[in-house]
Amino acid sequence: MKKVILLVGAVMLTFAVSQAQTVQEQKLKSEIKSLDKKDKNEKQEKKVLRKELHKLKSQEVSEQSKSQFIKDFKGITNAKWKKSDSFDQASFMKKGYAMAAFYDQDSKLIGTTTIKKYSDLPVNAQNKINEKYKEYSKGSVIYYDDNEENVTNMLFYGKPFDKDNYFLEILKNGKKSVLQITTEGEVIYFESMK
Repeated sequence: MKKVILLVGAVMLTFAVSQAQTVQEQKLKSEIKSLDKKDKNEKQEKKVLRKELHKLKSQEVSEQSKSQFIKDFKGITNAKWKKSDSFDQASFMKKGYAMAAFYDQDSKLIGTTTIKKYSDLPVNAQNKINEKYKEYSKGSVIYYDDNEENVTNMLFYGKPFDKDNYFLEILKNGKKSVLQITTEGEVIYFESMK
């Protein structure tokens, strides 16, 4: 019952936000139409308003991505959507795991991420990490599953890549770093975080 109430609340919030954006779009379009094309000041204002309208539209998640998600993840109804600079992202739960699916500008699945545990890493990788990074505390583990049918690269921690990998955050003396672990257990120092 609690889940149903939360889901209804989320749907209502999403609808309210989309309605607010639609009203904002209509208002900007109306303002653009009302400006005199011959007046230089109004011409400049029109240009600014068009930029605002474009920015507003680029913040919306593509309906095609949402439709594709329904096809890709049959039965998942609890997805929360957000738009990033490069991707449409759906966050959801599947079989008890927190996941996210990423779609490119053509609404094609790039890949998914899943929150995992340290014990989910390949055993040989765990042994290497325990030996080489024994003074580090282990943080969150994320598994990235690439859609091999899509050539678009995923960005993770600001770097592009296109293979199935685990990512482990490690911490030492207040400095956070990220290790990339292949599915075969190879451990690669990926990124130092600020």
